Amino acid sequence: MGELRTIAGSAWTRADQKNRQLWFGLGGVAVGILAWAILPGLVAREVVPASWHWPERMAARTLGTSMWDGARRLAGVSQPEA
Repeated sequence: MGELRTIAGSAWTRADQKNRQLWFGLGGVAVGILAWAILPGLVAREVVPASWHWPERMAARTLGTSMWDGARRLAGVSQPEA
């Protein structure tokens, strides 16, 4: 077995494997956090029908007000001259 290892090259040691698992796990968590931050807004703006008023509801939930106050706030930001 020892000769086979020297011929084929060294395999990952346990420490290397655990280190690699840790980095892949942390990378997966980072990608998950990024997706969790981007995808809901993308879905709310682009995928669902406008009659569902998801952007207004998200703005209202963020501001802690009613849906209509959230809609007013979105309209004021998107069209300040109006």
